[in-house]
Amino acid sequence: MEQVECLVVGAGVVGLAVARRLAAAGLEVVVLEAANAIGTGISSRNSEVIHGGMYYPSGSLRARLCVAGRRALYHYCASRGIPHRQLGKLIVATEPAHQARLAAIEHQGRINGVTDLVRLDAAHVRALEPDIFCVSALYAPATGIIDSHAYLLALQGEAESHGAVVAFNKCELGVADEAAAELAGYTALGYPVVRCSTRGEPGIGALVAHLAGATSVLVGQSGTGKSSLLNALAPEARAITQEISVATEEGRHTTTHAALHLLSGGGALIDSPGVRDYAPPLPQIRDIGSGFVEIASIAAGCRFQDCLHDAEPGCAVRGALASGEIRRRRYDSYRRLLALGRDFDARFPERRRPPARVR
Repeated sequence: MEQVECLVVGAGVVGLAVARRLAAAGLEVVVLEAANAIGTGISSRNSEVIHGGMYYPSGSLRARLCVAGRRALYHYCASRGIPHRQLGKLIVATEPAHQARLAAIEHQGRINGVTDLVRLDAAHVRALEPDIFCVSALYAPATGIIDSHAYLLALQGEAESHGAVVAFNKCELGVADEAAAELAGYTALGYPVVRCSTRGEPGIGALVAHLAGATSVLVGQSGTGKSSLLNALAPEARAITQEISVATEEGRHTTTHAALHLLSGGGALIDSPGVRDYAPPLPQIRDIGSGFVEIASIAAGCRFQDCLHDAEPGCAVRGALASGEIRRRRYDSYRRLLALGRDFDARFPERRRPPARVR
């Protein structure tokens, strides 16, 4: 195939929806995806919430698309059996001073076409949710949740039924220069990095030597080759391996329980069941920097002891960033976690555990 009528880049929700519409119109469509499965980018990291549309500015594209898209999405899910629930949402005013803001949200929602908003007093809220304490609330019945991966599969299935082709990348064909440079950066920080393959060079000899004399745990997402790696390290394990699921384009769970295997070079390896998603709890904001060895080692040189290396004067970490001692990608990762921590604290202050006392 030297030419194609329509080339869609990215097999996320937007890309697959575009491919579905174009293919249904009779056009030749190829979707190019850099990963080896659909929806591995932003589409797999969303909250799976179907929003009501009451917050957005009047006349904005977001307001118009959210309200119209919500209705269309509920219809699409219902007609195709995609798991979803229209749960509704309570927006609460926890003190009298907040009620003006609640009224403003209601007014904005009605301008945007969200006409089913309902004001509730404290008694009605307690009847719905006994654990909520507030002076009043705004009930938004149109808010819901959706199984995003089932939605992705439906879009892909319809696109392909109309002749569209989804082309995936195969990362085992080699390590790109950018990825190799990233791995080299971790090596420079003191993290042991072992590249290995169960089918050729580089072999697993270096990994066997690294695991010798210790008990290690093999963890990872389903479909990344954990069982194949275990069979290469401990052949007597005879772990079951499977191909990537054709239906879901994801790995299949082949390990159902944790098991310990002795290694020929000494030591032991615990094989653990694979996971689809992993979202560990966020640490306290002041502790986030300790997860970055280069930041933790330089932070002692900051002017202020409680420096978060964001915009504080006399920050040694930002100085090291400017000089190239700390890589920009690592610092940006730290900043993203810092922003997530601040957002979490603002929205759920009661979920933070009090800091441990030092005796």
